[in-house]
Amino acid sequence: MSRIGRQPIPIPESVTVRVEHVVTDHCDDACVVLVRPDRVLFVGDALCAGRDVLTRERALPLYDRILAYDADRYVEGHHRAVTSRAELEELVAKARAAADGTVSGGDEDSEYFAAAFAAGR
Repeated sequence: MSRIGRQPIPIPESVTVRVEHVVTDHCDDACVVLVRPDRVLFVGDALCAGRDVLTRERALPLYDRILAYDADRYVEGHHRAVTSRAELEELVAKARAAADGTVSGGDEDSEYFAAAFAAGR
């Protein structure tokens, strides 16, 4: 049985890791981690609804902030694949449409966002 402890992570001098707190509906202590020059943003659960609730006041500024990072790949907490910038932009467009009341029937993401924004009203 191995034990996970506080181990330092060696980072080459050419790599910059920036950790920033973000305001989310999921939790109060969410952070994102930008790794440069790789342009990878670890978002963890920041984009998830908290208790299946999203609010316009928190979610929409968060989407803007996430897309403002100089990143082209995104790693989410519960998603098996690394998401490309184009894929994230498409997901955010669905979320924004759902926040405005437009839902693409049969689209799982669109329906998820619609239900979460409805619960947050």
